[in-house]
Amino acid sequence: MSTLRSVFTIAALCLLLTACGNPQPSLEKDLDTAVKQLERSVDGGQGNGILRMNYVTRFSWDQLYIFGPGTTAKEIDQALGFQWKKGEKLTSKLEKNEDLLVFTKEDKVIHYVNYSGHGNFAERVKPLRDDQAVFQRVEEKGKTVIRPVTSFE
Repeated sequence: MSTLRSVFTIAALCLLLTACGNPQPSLEKDLDTAVKQLERSVDGGQGNGILRMNYVTRFSWDQLYIFGPGTTAKEIDQALGFQWKKGEKLTSKLEKNEDLLVFTKEDKVIHYVNYSGHGNFAERVKPLRDDQAVFQRVEEKGKTVIRPVTSFE
């Protein structure tokens, strides 16, 4: 009986650790929902017309970087200030209408997402702090672009 209990305890711990390993598995879906809300807020619809990234994410982060297709690993490493081995592999797979959002905390990548939902995020090599990552929807050349409310240059 104690062996069976040990097996169940180990299995439960493995499941818990697996669940904790990915702080927000549905981030792309949550972002898409938030961007759709932005679209509905235009011209007096629902919402206030802004997307606060720290309201969408359910994990703690310090800085957000947004990379577009064609970004090289060297450019990512330079922007982050440290080497991130997954960067090149991820950006090499980005399609024309996809963005790579990279969340860091204390100089470590803690979460990233390939976003291919409604609209495109404006590429940002300079990071946005969690309190600066406030976005609005704008139309540019007939396309929806999700751009920071302020440039924070």
